[in-house]
Amino acid sequence: MDKIPEKFLNKDGTVNTDALIKSYAELEKKIGAMISVPSDESDDASRAKFNHAIGVPDDMPL
Repeated sequence: MDKIPEKFLNKDGTVNTDALIKSYAELEKKIGAMISVPSDESDDASRAKFNHAIGVPDDMPL
């Protein structure tokens, strides 16, 4: 087993499960908000979402 980072340990060396759960929930939220780079097979909605995320104006032709 890999070493557990100190930020997830209590002062007595036991695992701080509350800190782990909070960190995991924050990570899931960030991953859920990520935008994927569209592939050749992506639909127009995916391309538009990506373009919007990187600041391409909505009225710019694709």
